[in-house]
Amino acid sequence: MENLDPEIRDILYNKGIDRLYPIQKEALSYLRNDIKDNILVVAPTATGKTLIGELFLIEVINRGHKGFYLVPLKAIANEKFQSIYNKYGSMGLKVKVSTGDFELDLEDIDQYNLIITTYERFDSIIRKRPEWIKKIGIVVIDEIHNIGSKTRGANLESLITRLKKYRGIRIIGLSATVNNPEDLAQWIDGKLIYTDKRAVQLRYKILVSEDRIKAIKKLCKSLIEKGFQALVFVSKRKESENLAKILSKAVSDLISLDEREELENYSKFMISSNIDFKTIINGVGYHHAGLDFSARYFIEKIFRRKLIKILCCTTTLAAGINMPAKAVIIKNIKLFKRDAGVSLEMEMNKFHQICGRAGRHLNDIGFAIIISSDHEEAYFIKNHYFKVIKENNVNNGEIKKLIPKYDNIKSVFTINKNIPIEQTLIFIHHHSKGISRTELVNFFKNTFYFFQESKNQENIFLIEKFGFDSKNIRLLLRAMVPRMTSNEKIDISIIKIDIENLEGIVKMGKHGLNFHCGFTYEDCYCSCDDFKKNNFCQHLYNLGLYGLDKHHKYSKDLIRYSINKEFILDYLIKKDFIYKKNEIYKCTELGNLVVELFIDTRSFIFIKDSLKYIDNRYEFLDFILKLCQMKSNKSLNYHYLAVINEILNRDVDSSVKEVLRSMATKEIQIGDLERFLDLAIWYIKVIIKISENVSEGSEEINNIGKKILNGLIEEENNPIDFNFL
Repeated sequence: MENLDPEIRDILYNKGIDRLYPIQKEALSYLRNDIKDNILVVAPTATGKTLIGELFLIEVINRGHKGFYLVPLKAIANEKFQSIYNKYGSMGLKVKVSTGDFELDLEDIDQYNLIITTYERFDSIIRKRPEWIKKIGIVVIDEIHNIGSKTRGANLESLITRLKKYRGIRIIGLSATVNNPEDLAQWIDGKLIYTDKRAVQLRYKILVSEDRIKAIKKLCKSLIEKGFQALVFVSKRKESENLAKILSKAVSDLISLDEREELENYSKFMISSNIDFKTIINGVGYHHAGLDFSARYFIEKIFRRKLIKILCCTTTLAAGINMPAKAVIIKNIKLFKRDAGVSLEMEMNKFHQICGRAGRHLNDIGFAIIISSDHEEAYFIKNHYFKVIKENNVNNGEIKKLIPKYDNIKSVFTINKNIPIEQTLIFIHHHSKGISRTELVNFFKNTFYFFQESKNQENIFLIEKFGFDSKNIRLLLRAMVPRMTSNEKIDISIIKIDIENLEGIVKMGKHGLNFHCGFTYEDCYCSCDDFKKNNFCQHLYNLGLYGLDKHHKYSKDLIRYSINKEFILDYLIKKDFIYKKNEIYKCTELGNLVVELFIDTRSFIFIKDSLKYIDNRYEFLDFILKLCQMKSNKSLNYHYLAVINEILNRDVDSSVKEVLRSMATKEIQIGDLERFLDLAIWYIKVIIKISENVSEGSEEINNIGKKILNGLIEEENNPIDFNFL
């Protein structure tokens, strides 16, 4: 603490922080390092990672630079804003939270020196104003392990790759515990600060019970009697509501009269927010994504005030929101995937993130209790999520200690063939003066994907696997082979070659075996073992080269389609998103528009080509529903459109919030309607922008969109004030 500025030290003392954890001391040893090392802090929940990020931000901001604190969710951004402003506002720190989805008021943002925002919002800022990045001195990326997220990881990886180019920007990554922290640290060129020790001891218990609910009731009663709180994690929203009702009856006699009276003071708000007052009054609540923002905020607040003793929740609560409890109870290790409609065992990192909610900011011990239906499931839990270590204890003999196991963080750059296309366009846009093919290849060589894959493959051509252009199809073939193992004589006997097939027998070396392989418009194949492991092999590589040399007319397209490649630069030029001049690639106006709208090229083309078929408001709204279905990857029924129509036709004295509450059902809850409305408004703004900038657009489409938009957006003149809490 003595190395901190006196003003900061006093602030921390006033907040009850009179000492630093070892991991904080280690990280802060780099605070005033002139080399400006990037830092990756990897540690369990509640070990003080946030404070490390805050102190690095203040140090850089005090030198006259801007700082950004990036978080995965809007709710976390709002929570961080309140925390940082309350803690450091007296220092004259100008703090701004920016979580909008579309418009950017950079002049407004420019007045602040610390901006708290989401990954996507920050990306949007530097997409629309790449030159603005020169004002930034530090970026703190909270929960940087989200780089492995299937839905958001690719954009986060691209964002960090672009940030790494700027030596003037210090990157501070904060990560939950993962299995391969060294990879992440090396990739960001950072110092790794690592610990697997929690500030508060966490004890695990796997409880076998044929009646899970009965076991949970017993646990919750015991915890409340001892003055503790618990988070009970379940798989589905409805399950959280039903369990809350059951538990509220079981523990109702354990809530004091004073607590009950205090909760009754909020009855009017709870009833108006569709919160189940009957469960809350008994000290039990539920929390899931179906609740609206104000309801979730309220539940979180009164839980922190210890008025709610037991909170039944889905995993949305595990994602970084500060909700300390003595115990976490996991009812079932299987999570319901709404998009897939099935329940699957939760990933190791998610499991331990949930367990880590126990014991936060407490001074003794936290408990993570996992309920299993039988001993077979208990065995799976113990061995899948933990390493079991036997230790000798003088008093108790041999005991078994459970050590958490974690998943590796992996790049998701190649889980979708469209990702490299979109990231290529973004990178070209980032360079207004244009870039060469070599510079583009170097961008991909700086990704986390290349960092990881290049360790596994001895292949200098690896990056060509993306398929940049058809002129270099030979490089693509070479990139598909993980390792070249033979330079001996190659014999190729062609069986068939035409517009649909390139088929032959390939023999490598004097004593090599004959392997049957080929390319078709649907796939490629080979009878060798290497193909079974890697979906490609040297035999196919040599057959492909032979085809290109001898029968180029057929082979080029055949090879391309067989390995399912859309040549990136060819595609972007063909669709008029980029152009090439003197070996330099630049974005067209259309390409710039796509990037700045934060939309992918295929969605842009689909919207642009569909505009000519929209003639009235009903067709416009039907199209919006279709776009929202595509984006959310789930079927949306016409109740969602009915909600929009109700909002557009509402009385003058009715608010949007009131309409949403009146239209919510058991299946489609107010949180779902809020997210749909946010997405619908975003798409309406996108359509308006596209119609203003492309020839297919029309004044009529523009007018329809603007009228709908004006009807959906309202000013919140009387936002809910939670200060009374």
